[in-house]
Amino acid sequence: CETAKHRDRWYETLCELGEEEVDELYYHVFISYRQASEKKIAKRLYDKLTAMQLKDNGQKLRVFLDIEELRDGENWQSGFMEALANTWVCVPLVSTGSLERMTQLRCEDSGAVTPRDGPDNVLCEWMSALELFTRDRISSILPIRMTEGLRAMQSILPEKEHVPTKAQASSHLRKILAGSSDLESGRRGVLDGAAQTVADASNSPGAVRQQKAITVKGVVDSVCLFQGASYRSESDLDVCAEKIFETVSRILAKKSGSK
Repeated sequence: CETAKHRDRWYETLCELGEEEVDELYYHVFISYRQASEKKIAKRLYDKLTAMQLKDNGQKLRVFLDIEELRDGENWQSGFMEALANTWVCVPLVSTGSLERMTQLRCEDSGAVTPRDGPDNVLCEWMSALELFTRDRISSILPIRMTEGLRAMQSILPEKEHVPTKAQASSHLRKILAGSSDLESGRRGVLDGAAQTVADASNSPGAVRQQKAITVKGVVDSVCLFQGASYRSESDLDVCAEKIFETVSRILAKKSGSK
């Protein structure tokens, strides 16, 4: 498919460039988290991952964490989306803290935007990651589930779309995917892959699934269905980092073998 060809050409380009040029093009890992609740854990995970070195090529893991990677004066919204679209493994940190704001989103059918209820950036990242995964722009989604109270919080998430967040994701993705033939021809919508993923993961009645609404609960449930890791205490962080490292190593071996 076209996206797979894009990814192969992109990897061949990386192999031809020097280390400094490569640094501007891609990340092995993108950490998606809620700053209000996971900032410290995200930073500790970042520190562990960036200290790891790939055996195949001797390169240290390149990890996107917004507080470390976005430059002063850079548009953070376009910056995070560019990074997400050029990442091998997206790592959502899923906790009661990351989901609590989502339970409070106003999901009226009108989708009116108010200062207190604009787009949810974490939900936007996860929704976009689902779409990019279906387009082979992301190789893996590996959620880290902070299990205490998580299932109860998931159960009360809105089973409706949050229109401001969907609009933000659509806007960013249109820029990232500009030139894609299926998008330009109208054969595929900018969030069709995410919608289908959510529909497949939904336990809602068939009529609701057929509408392919990208509901708040559907996005979170879809992300959590990917094979990931569990975090209960600080001692689990090493296990999580090792699982991410192994995933990146497998992807690198696969890309190297297909060259």
